[in-house]
Amino acid sequence: MKKKGYIQDFLFFGIIILIIAVVFISVNLLLKEINTNIQGSDMSSNAKDMMSEQTGGFAVVYDNIFIMVFFMFILGIIVSYYVIQTNPALFFPIAFIFAFILVVFAITGNVFDKFNDDPTIASSADEFEGTSWIMGHIVEIMVILGFVGITALLAKNYLT
Repeated sequence: MKKKGYIQDFLFFGIIILIIAVVFISVNLLLKEINTNIQGSDMSSNAKDMMSEQTGGFAVVYDNIFIMVFFMFILGIIVSYYVIQTNPALFFPIAFIFAFILVVFAITGNVFDKFNDDPTIASSADEFEGTSWIMGHIVEIMVILGFVGITALLAKNYLT
């Protein structure tokens, strides 16, 4: 009940974002395989057209969902930091912990890059432009979020 949650929030955020990105790209790859099999089958042209349309729109819709979830997480973290009671004397320990968190996010970005090394997966991941950009720049985004988060965490003592 009285946990501060600073480290847990960022680590949870990093793991969930990585899982969502990998799942969306994997499902897109699976849908492409299913669509290829359906297009080669003797199903009606209506079913083939519908499956082709759904497969084509999947990446755009779920890329936008990923971007929305990513920024909703960021907004939630910033708001939660503003609500947490803290002392400005904790700035340096928080900055030290945040350096550890950046290492975790660097690993997260590298895991995503390694996942995309397979040419088959890379072709599917290319359709997720926003997701690929965010995961490719996750450390830079987290540095900005860290400064905004630390500011929200410590500035409320001077704003209220």
